[in-house]
Amino acid sequence: MFPPFTSSGQTLSVDQETKIYIKKELNTGIKFLVAPEREELRTDESVFLIEQTIGAGVFELFTNNIVYLPSRQEQWGYLLELGPFQGKGNFIDSSSIENIDAENTPAGLRGKLGASYSSRYYWDSKNYTIVSLNAWGQYDVYRHNAKGTVIDSNNVNHPYENNSDHTKFRYGFQAKAGWGFGRLNPINHIVTSQWLLEKYYPGR
Repeated sequence: MFPPFTSSGQTLSVDQETKIYIKKELNTGIKFLVAPEREELRTDESVFLIEQTIGAGVFELFTNNIVYLPSRQEQWGYLLELGPFQGKGNFIDSSSIENIDAENTPAGLRGKLGASYSSRYYWDSKNYTIVSLNAWGQYDVYRHNAKGTVIDSNNVNHPYENNSDHTKFRYGFQAKAGWGFGRLNPINHIVTSQWLLEKYYPGR
């Protein structure tokens, strides 16, 4: 759960003042996406497989917080997505009783919540520890529309059709911790421009 890893950064800059960077973002908008999805569950007695392409248009709310200090660099944020989706693909549900092979066209509503956190703590100019956490959960309410064929235990082929309502909940979690050497300075054109504006043109 906490695999070790190492990373490196750039050399230490003499200018300490430009290493102070604090920013809060709140981003909202509509996001359109098309992505493949695959689910598979195999046991000694059965096989369940879904392969489909999902298209969705969701409202997205994303917060991002950045704190860059001489001895600490942190970034964390939250994600909310909500909107309709529709897909098309195939699924197989095979067991000793029957074998279903059908085309699937799900349609419904999807909601997703996520959170992320990453931190670098510099013990001196060359050594730091790093921690990264990510978690997400997704809940679907959808109509399952499937049409195909089913072969029973007597090897007889029948037409198959199933239109039913379903819910699905999925989640994930990732955690990393490690040690690195060097230094990553938050100096680029965007950071430098904002620092110059705030220093020489406050309130504008």
